[in-house]
Parts: sequence; C-alpha cells; structure tokens
Amino acid sequence: MSLGPNDELELTAYVDGELDAMRAFAFERRLSGEPDLARRHDAVLALRGCLREALVCEPPRNLVLRMPAAPSRAAAGWRALAASFILGAALTGAGGWMYLGREDLARELVSDHIRAQLAPQPIDIASSDRHTVKPWLATHVAQSPEVVDLAAEGFDLVGGRIDVVDRMPVGSMVYRRAKHLISVTALLSAPSGLRDSLDGYHIRYWRAGDLTYVAVSDVAPDDLETFEKLYRAATSGPTR
Repeated sequence: MSLGPNDELELTAYVDGELDAMRAFAFERRLSGEPDLARRHDAVLALRGCLREALVCEPPRNLVLRMPAAPSRAAAGWRALAASFILGAALTGAGGWMYLGREDLARELVSDHIRAQLAPQPIDIASSDRHTVKPWLATHVAQSPEVVDLAAEGFDLVGGRIDVVDRMPVGSMVYRRAKHLISVTALLSAPSGLRDSLDGYHIRYWRAGDLTYVAVSDVAPDDLETFEKLYRAATSGPTR
C-alpha cells in the first residue's frame, strides 16, 4: 500500500523521538504489521545514517523511486550532495569556520540563545539525564557532543536542542544556574579569539576532542567561568 501524508508525518515524528510513549508504542505495533511502513522506516534511517556519516553511498532504492528525476540523475545528485558534505567538513576542519568570522559567529550563537529563551520551550528534548540527551543529539547532528552532569556543582542539565550555525545543524546542551540558562553549543571548528561578551551576554569557549564548545549566558561572568572549567575538566579538554 502507499503511505499517506499523515503516515509520513507520524514516521518523521517517531524517528525524531517526538512521539509520546503511548503513540510510539502504537506506531511500533504498526511497523511490525505493515511491511510498506517498515520498509519506509528502514529507508529513512538508512538515509539519515548516510548523511550523518557523510558517506558517498547510493540512497535506498525505494527512496530513489520516489524522486521525480530519472534514476541516473538522482544517483548523481545524491553523490554530489554527499560530496558537498565531505568537502564542507574538510574545509571546516582545515581552515576554521567556513563563512563566519569570529564576530559573526559570536553574534549568531548569542542570537540562538536569545531565540531559545523567547520560545515557549528553550529545548527540543527535556531531560536532566545526560544518557538521554546525548543519544538524542547523536541522531540529529553529525558529531555527538559530550554531555556532562554538573548538578552537584549547581549547574542543572535541562535538555538539549538543535541550532543552525552558518547553515549547519549543531547540537546545543542547555543548563540552568538559578534563574539563568546556559547554552553550550558544540562546533566542529571555530575561529580563535571569540569575544568574551556581546549585548550583555557572556561567552566562554574551549576545545575538547574534535569539537569546540561555546557557552553563552547572561549568568554572572564568574559563574560562567566556573562552568567552563568544570565542563572542560569533565571532557578532559585542554586549556584554551
């Protein structure tokens, strides 16, 4: 059978982890009893896996058949898309942030933090458990950032979200200090010399593994510096 628009929407919500427990259970029962839906589910997961790993591979056949272009053109377009991901990652790692300078990057990160505060929810996934937030982020961005539990030090994890920086999806962890939120965004690379404050918001950044972490908040500067030291120590990152 063919899938309708509502099936596609529910499938997307299920893969993104946005269904509640009862709806997710009901959808999983459908997957076990509807082969077409199960095949579409597997194809979506395969497609996301290719994009996340930036592998040059052929898309699942049933996705190619859904494309209006001829199969040869679709395959060529897929290879070009995958190649662009690889090229972008290579340029980012080799030369710093591809398009944004340090001033623009700081402003974009502060803007993301402000937009999240103005939204009904500043997070996409609400959880104080880093073992819940980390795998959720891993399914939405190419690089899985480290999520640290700092509740004992007075910095409570409240969840995570996906931001867009320089037209690329990136993972952000959100912490709370008293009444203040701290956004910690993980970037593949970033220019050195980011400013320490912008428009009343304070900025700290550090390198850990393959990622640069940038913390933005209107919390007191000393508190944000303490947060950076604790987070950096937990991820064994070197001092900037």
